[in-house]
Amino acid sequence: MLIGKLSFSIYIWQQLFTGHDGKFGRYERLPLNFILIAIMIYCSYYFFEKRFLKLKDMFH
Repeated sequence: MLIGKLSFSIYIWQQLFTGHDGKFGRYERLPLNFILIAIMIYCSYYFFEKRFLKLKDMFH
């Protein structure tokens, strides 16, 4: 399931773009924050996590 694969990336990146402390200004507002979260989740999973999962499979 796609949500399961992306859950770690979602957990990591959602906090930056859904906060209400004003640190990121306009990037915390709808719908821009959802678009940015989706981009970061995609990049994080496909460029970082997938590589580490391949390494894990090599040593497992």
